[in-house]
Amino acid sequence: MVQSNNNARHISAQEATESTGLLPRPTQHYTSPAYWKTMVISAPFTAAAINFTWRKMISSGAIPPLLSSCPTFPIHTGVNPLDKFLCGSVSFLQAGLDPSNPPFLGGYMSSFTTCAIIPLIESQRMKTPGILSQPAILGVVSQVLGRATVYPTWWSLFVSSGGARRTPEESVGSEIDQYDAEGALVAVLIGFSLPALKFVTSRSSGWTLTWFLYPFTISLLRAVYPKLRRHLSGSPKDVKDSQELGYTITMLTYAVDFICATVPHLIVLVPRAAHPDMLKALFGLNANVPEDANTSFIKVVFHTIQWDGLITFVSSLVATLSFSRSKWETLGLTVWNFASAVMFGTGGSLTGVWAWREMRMKSEREQLSATRRR
Repeated sequence: MVQSNNNARHISAQEATESTGLLPRPTQHYTSPAYWKTMVISAPFTAAAINFTWRKMISSGAIPPLLSSCPTFPIHTGVNPLDKFLCGSVSFLQAGLDPSNPPFLGGYMSSFTTCAIIPLIESQRMKTPGILSQPAILGVVSQVLGRATVYPTWWSLFVSSGGARRTPEESVGSEIDQYDAEGALVAVLIGFSLPALKFVTSRSSGWTLTWFLYPFTISLLRAVYPKLRRHLSGSPKDVKDSQELGYTITMLTYAVDFICATVPHLIVLVPRAAHPDMLKALFGLNANVPEDANTSFIKVVFHTIQWDGLITFVSSLVATLSFSRSKWETLGLTVWNFASAVMFGTGGSLTGVWAWREMRMKSEREQLSATRRR
């Protein structure tokens, strides 16, 4: 009989714990000061997101045109409100790619791959806080309410639930099975990266909708792949070997993501680096709410997407400071975030931090295991 993914993860975690003799430290309770501190930090980001995305769109009169428009790709679910929502969402994304706009959305999509990968990888760990175990919920809510509105809260939950693993002891339980790691890589490549690439390059309504539904696609692939793999190859015979391969595949996922995030960033940025007016058009933010009455619908959408990207990525970079264990690490992470965001884009910057953290957790697990054997 094929084991369920969750059951296999539980057994592997138990065996891993027995091999080290250590139990992962319990996650923090949601009434703790740490929880409320992180929620307070996320509040300004969420408030800014509501003001500069939703309020900007509503007060500028951009919502009715979205709901009344429908792309050439026929979307008919039989539920009129759902049809309008899907049509409006596709129209919104395609407006962001309008040739009259700078190519901000393409770079946003490539960098956002990192924000889609991170919750998926965190959910695959042997010992994962329950609130982080269903990344599909985050994906669906962020597609409905906007990434800038939702991600700051998710980062707060990530930190306060213990997902940041701020002590060496908490690295126990951070392992990822080989099949789960493979499933995450396949799910992201097929469920997110491919639709995003086709959507940006072709501007096809069908591919736009396919990308918009990525939370469901990734969730399905994530669930099916490990089961199919176990059915075809059997369960891994050695837990440690499976975890070693899982680590290698996870690092490969980071490498692929780094390339996918950095290359589009450089393609967009390098030709504009010597042209301040082009850089201003690409990154300059319009803080008017509502926008000027003469601002076109296309530009309102573009400015909204700019704010969505800024708030999503800044809150994500701030969240990486939760990995710091000293003032020097805080300084190092801050310098890296600023410098690498310029050189590699925010997606590349975030991926670099997560790869560093992955290597540190592996080293700490090995040290704890060696200490226990003495």
